[in-house]
Amino acid sequence: MDPSSALAITRGNGWVSFLLLFLVMLVAFVVLSVASLAIKLPLVLVVGPEGIPLVTHALGAFSNMVFSVITVALSVAIYRQLTAQPNI
Repeated sequence: MDPSSALAITRGNGWVSFLLLFLVMLVAFVVLSVASLAIKLPLVLVVGPEGIPLVTHALGAFSNMVFSVITVALSVAIYRQLTAQPNI
């Protein structure tokens, strides 16, 4: 897809798409932060101070994976909605 067709598809819907992505990412960030804290605290108490880097890196990698999946899925949904042919 060349940039001109991408601009044509999103013309008039750019800010709406951006705000939708932003709001979903904001909610996902808050949920993942709370979940990470709820998971990390008991695990740190179990594994001790030497296991903190391992737990922190594992939860960070999981959070990045979830953000990536959400971003791709939402981008695909927006693209499909914007390129859908109207039923005549």
